[in-house]
Amino acid sequence: MQGKDRQLPDTGGITGALQDISLSALDRAACTFGSSREELLLALFNDRLQHKFEEEHHVNPRSVLSLGPALLGL
Repeated sequence: MQGKDRQLPDTGGITGALQDISLSALDRAACTFGSSREELLLALFNDRLQHKFEEEHHVNPRSVLSLGPALLGL
């Protein structure tokens, strides 16, 4: 869903707010990298998918210098 606002789950309380913030940050980073949120998240935790992501999007999703600003929208 690149370039489109996504509906966040309808959750409440502190945990819901933290979930919404996390999902929005992942959406921002994925948009910056030209990927989906799911593709980015999987690349963060799977070595094979991390290398595939890096080849396709020309960015290391595990690099703090790349991921940090992308999560923050900088």
